[in-house]
Amino acid sequence: MRVCVWLCLRGLRCSWSAGRRARAARWLGQLGDVGAVDPLILALNDENDEVRFAAAEALGHLRDRRAVVGLLHSLVDGNACVRRAAADALDTFGEHGWKHQVDGSKQDIARLGASAHPQASELLLHALRDGPGSMRVQAAAALGRAGDARAVEALIRAMDDKHRGVRSAAVQSLGVLRDSRAVEPVIRAFENDTVLEQEAAVVLGELGDERAVAPLIRRLRARAAQNERLCRKIVRSLGRLGDARAIEPLISVLDHPDAQVRTEAAESLRKLGDSLWAERVKGDGADIIRIAQSRDPRVLCLLGPRCKTSAQRFDLRSLRHLGTLTIAGG
Repeated sequence: MRVCVWLCLRGLRCSWSAGRRARAARWLGQLGDVGAVDPLILALNDENDEVRFAAAEALGHLRDRRAVVGLLHSLVDGNACVRRAAADALDTFGEHGWKHQVDGSKQDIARLGASAHPQASELLLHALRDGPGSMRVQAAAALGRAGDARAVEALIRAMDDKHRGVRSAAVQSLGVLRDSRAVEPVIRAFENDTVLEQEAAVVLGELGDERAVAPLIRRLRARAAQNERLCRKIVRSLGRLGDARAIEPLISVLDHPDAQVRTEAAESLRKLGDSLWAERVKGDGADIIRIAQSRDPRVLCLLGPRCKTSAQRFDLRSLRHLGTLTIAGG
């Protein structure tokens, strides 16, 4: 018996063959020697999926509570079979709740994010820190749903992850958590990370902090008008932030060639107390005519040379011909 255990331990620790290591782990579980517990816990971190799966099963057979922490971490393993084996093993220790959360499906991480279990957030943080790329993406998204403020610093660090999906999920989760610690990091991402700028623009509106107003306005006045999607998100966030500094910049995009940008700007202005434009900007070809008919001096300078399309210039010429508007220099 002792010789068998010794040979299996040697195979688990020293064999170059993943198949042999996996067989050694299974035999150690069947032999029932508690001296194998620590080596099997180490094997839960083996690079091979089959070895980790066999180690989790073996630890379930041995039923030594020293294995609980390692098995908990395996609940967020990148391999579905390993996750299910870890949940089954924990069940033998009386940790029954995990089998309802983790069954080896694609929804495992999402269910952990929605779980009320006090250790769920810790497991997700472990996955965000040490998991493979796809698992880090899921963990970053799930941490937002978990609503645990302890995740904020980890999500801020994840915004520098080499995996673009992780960075994107981290930013979006910070928007869900709405913690003021995230404002400056999200502003930096908005200004410096072209991959994250659109998600960051939305999140800055969700965070509701006045520190975001100036960067959003600067981008709206600079490059955002060339990117319709980014422009829409900035305009929407400025409306959510409710700062009067955004009124003039929002008026400046009422003549934007993209109809949705115009309607979003009008809606944001309504939220800021300037409801005139919501009645005149409807996202159709007559927007410029209705804007011009307002005779508001804040928009007269937008018309004429700044009309973006030939149709808009025709509308403006028509108005002048009808005598409804006079613009110097026309």
